[in-house]
Amino acid sequence: MQVWHQPLDPKTTPLNIAWPMCREILKNRRSHSFAALAGWAYVPDDTDKLVQSINQGQSKLNLTPDWAKPDTLLSEPTPPKHRHDHRRRALLNRRLGLPEDWMNEE
Repeated sequence: MQVWHQPLDPKTTPLNIAWPMCREILKNRRSHSFAALAGWAYVPDDTDKLVQSINQGQSKLNLTPDWAKPDTLLSEPTPPKHRHDHRRRALLNRRLGLPEDWMNEE
């Protein structure tokens, strides 16, 4: 709501508009949505982070909790291992209402 000034309704919002909205929601590492998609058991608060820092300084083991690791949910996607079927890609783009040249490799 703070970013887009309207709620996300997956039934009426086209996917090419919904993804940027979802991406903004997922940028908040304190949200339960981010934690669920990242596979975290809980959302750490400042106390959790402080206790982890103190324990890490006193420990000889270098253990990094999931919430302290780099963000992989919003990183740039890796290139595909296989070539795309351009005919099927064009069909999918038409169904999603995306321009034909959206995400073309060539």
